[in-house]
Parts: sequence; structure tokens; C-alpha cells
Amino acid sequence: MTGPTWKWGVFWSAGLASPEPAMPVPTPLEPAGPSPAPAPQRRGPRVGKLLVMLALVAVAVVVWNARRRPQPAGQGRGGEGVAHTAKVFLGTFEKSLRISGTVGASNYAAITAPQLRGHEGPRGGGGSSTPSQLILLKLAKPGSLVKKGNPIAEFDNQWEEERLEDHKAQVIQAKAMVEKRRAEIAIENETEQQLLRSAKADHDKALLDLKTAEIRSAIDAEKMKLAVEEAAARYKQIQEEVRLKKLSQQANLRSLEIQVSQEQNHVERHNHNLVRMDIKAPIDGLVVMQPIYRSGQFGQVQEGDQVYPGSYFMQIVDLSKMVVNGYVNQSDSQGLALGQPATVRLEAYPDLEFLGRLTSMGAMATSGMSGRGRGARDLYVKMIPVRFSIGARDSRVIPDLSASADVKFKIEEKVPQIPREAVIEENGKTYATVRQGEGAQKREIRLGMHNNTHAVVLAGLSEGEEVIW
Repeated sequence: MTGPTWKWGVFWSAGLASPEPAMPVPTPLEPAGPSPAPAPQRRGPRVGKLLVMLALVAVAVVVWNARRRPQPAGQGRGGEGVAHTAKVFLGTFEKSLRISGTVGASNYAAITAPQLRGHEGPRGGGGSSTPSQLILLKLAKPGSLVKKGNPIAEFDNQWEEERLEDHKAQVIQAKAMVEKRRAEIAIENETEQQLLRSAKADHDKALLDLKTAEIRSAIDAEKMKLAVEEAAARYKQIQEEVRLKKLSQQANLRSLEIQVSQEQNHVERHNHNLVRMDIKAPIDGLVVMQPIYRSGQFGQVQEGDQVYPGSYFMQIVDLSKMVVNGYVNQSDSQGLALGQPATVRLEAYPDLEFLGRLTSMGAMATSGMSGRGRGARDLYVKMIPVRFSIGARDSRVIPDLSASADVKFKIEEKVPQIPREAVIEENGKTYATVRQGEGAQKREIRLGMHNNTHAVVLAGLSEGEEVIW
């Protein structure tokens, strides 16, 4: 199927819009005669395009081969593709271990919100006896130095003062009830004694009447005997009632006295709580605030915050004895010993150095430093907690600073060394790439001790030779 013929060729109809036809241009009439032979078509542009494409393919092949070409051993390790060089030098070699950690205090006091003593429970349908949270009214400035006995925190004590006044009134009322009950008991006892005396008198009269039974008739004599027995039983009954009544009165009076004692205990408890509302520094030191959970997130405690009783919100740090707490890999702990010297540095002050000593080391390894869960790494990497003392005292050494302790295991003088980056390990052997004129040679070497930056060369390299990596 063919389509219409246009001035630039023939288009096949495939359901697409075709270009509009151009208007025919009239051509002048030519005399009849033999038509000239058609000129051959020029194929120059197609050949040029083919040559350009072949050239681009050749360039791509060259670039691809260049990228596949292996680089000299050690080249491009820095990630920039630039070779680094260093000469083998003679110098003092130090085998050391760097342990990272944080600055802490050997002696400090943890300050917590007061735990209010006792629990009364609801009274008269009211609320609980102790508030669920305490409000901080005053707080020492973070980073300030305080002396022992200086006030460092004050809590709102209005609730305690109100409860104290209530219980003082309860004590007075309870004591008045005790005195009232004692007076009532005295009156009741006098009444019971009167009844007891009356019953005894009736019994005695009946006994005297019984002595006249010999001159009375048999019937009267029998009545007198019954009257004596009745008077004796009544007298004995009243005696038992008086005894039981006294026990009841004593129990009732003791209950009122216990109530007085309870109210007095409440008064003492609230007085004790009021004293604990004002916290004073237990030692001389630096005030360090602790984060608490407030407003849906953790933040440093401030005045006006509400804290739960027993919450840890402040620390008083003794700056005279500072330490570095850290963790060391179990495999690196073999050379550590108590009392071993170390050089302590602070990340915030790079030029500051202190002499430290290893003062304590954990007896058992833990599964990682954080302790916040067990992962695949915790199954085989075990860490041991260590602590280093800082010998000198400096005002810049404060808690929670990042620090490091460098422990020196061994020192050798005048030994050939190369950077550890220049060492190549392949198939259980050690190599180094040595510069040879304009080229490089991969040479097997033998190493001795090494630290984090350099390695001692035992064989294979000489002083002054240049290695490449």
C-alpha cells in the first residue's frame, strides 16, 4: 500500500497524520528531445557520519581498557586516586593503646528529689496524703561551685505546711478526746462502785437475816436461804460486770491514746519532709544538672519543673579527683595492669595533656559498651570497663568531656619504620610497593611490632627507600 507522492518523498499511511501537500510549482515547458542522464547521488555525508561513529567507539574502548588496567599495589587507597609516598626512617617506636572515654568524677554526690515519708491514705474523701510530683522553686546555677552546707535546691512546701497544720489540730483534738474519755470513765467507775457496794450491802443483810432462821418458821427460814443465795449471785454478777467494764474502758482509752500518737507521728513526718524540701550541698564541688523527662522530651532540669520524688536531677562533683571512664576491647587488655601510666588528652583541648594511671579494670567483659541490646557484633566483641585517674588538677577538666588515654606498652630506639597504610597483606605474606626510578616494585617484607600509625620493618627495606601506597 502506497501513499500519495509529495515533493520530499513517498509516505506510507500508518494511521498517523501526514504533512500537508505543498502547492505545485509550474515548470516552464521545455522542447521535446532526449532527456539527459540522471546525475549520480552524492554519498559523502553518510560516510562522514560512519567515520565519526567509529572514532567514538574506538575512544570508548580505549577508556574502558584504561579503567580495567590494574593499578600499582597500594595506589588510590585514600579514595582520591593519588599515590602517597614515604621514606623508611629510623626513629623511636612506641607501642601504645588509645582508649576513648569520658571524664567523670571519682567522688561525687547524687542529689535526688526528696522521698516523702509515710502514707496516710485518703481522709474524708480527699486526695492522697502525698503529692505525685514536686515543684522546684529554687535551683543552684549549673556549673557553679558550692561549699558543703550551701543551699542548692528548694521545693514547694505549701502542701506539707498545710498538712502539718491539719495534723497539729488533730493532735489537740485527739488529746481533748482522751481527757474527755478519762472523765467519762471516772464517772462510770463511780456508778459501778455504787452498784457494787449496794449489792454487797444486800448480801450482808441477807446473811444477818439468815441467822434468825432458828426462831422462824420453816417456810421463812427457807426464804431467807434463797434470799442469801440471790444476793450472793447478784453481788458476784456485778463484780464481773465491773471487771469487764474496766477492760472495755481501758481498751477505749488506749485506742484514743494511739490516735494521739498517730497524729503526733504525722506531725513529726511532715516536719521531717519540710526539712528535706530544702536541700543543701553534702560536699564541696561543681553543680552538674542531670536531664529529666519533661514536656514529652528529655531536657536539663530548670526552676519551675515538676519532678517525681526520688528522681535523680543533680550531681555535686568533687573536682579534686577526676577520672576517665572508658572501655577496652578484650583482646587489647592483655598488656594492661593496675598502676600503669597513661597520657590523658581532652578532645575539647587538644594541646592539654595530663599524666594518668590505670586505677581500676573490670573483672568480666561485657557485650558492648552501651548495653542497650544485643546484636551480631556483641556476640564476639567483648569490652572491659577501665578507669584512669587524672594526676593534675585543672579548671578545664569537667565531667562529660570526651577524652582519651594512651597507654605505652613498649618503646624501641632507632628502628626502621614505615606507615601502616603502605603495608600490603596478600595470601599470608606482607608486601610493600617500593619506588624504583620512574616505576615501582612490589617487594616482600617482614614486619615486627606495629601500632595505630607505623610498623617496624625487620627485613626487606632499608633506610631511605621510598614506599608508595
